[in-house]
Amino acid sequence: MLVELEQLIDSKDVIVLSTPEETALTWLLEPYKNRANIRVIEDAHKLDTTMILEACSLNLSESKKVILTAQFRSQLPVINIASLCNEKRKKLVNIELLGWNEEKAEPSSYSSF
Repeated sequence: MLVELEQLIDSKDVIVLSTPEETALTWLLEPYKNRANIRVIEDAHKLDTTMILEACSLNLSESKKVILTAQFRSQLPVINIASLCNEKRKKLVNIELLGWNEEKAEPSSYSSF
């Protein structure tokens, strides 16, 4: 599963990750946290939408990939991020990690759109 998710992330410019499982989030983000060409914005749902869009725009203009972790309560921030990506001709994916498999030490499954 990790290889599939890494390929998905590598093929996009903006990634919105959501999961209630902190372990799953840490598992997926760890390889990306210290890369110079990637900006990880954790708990983006706690930020103002304007701040999120400004951070995305700035990092995309610097040719950086943006990974947002968020549990948005509405689709409006994601719609606004999608509009920004469309305007800048960048690719967006929303990945939801579902559950945690203790035996395999990975998420039980994921969905993306």
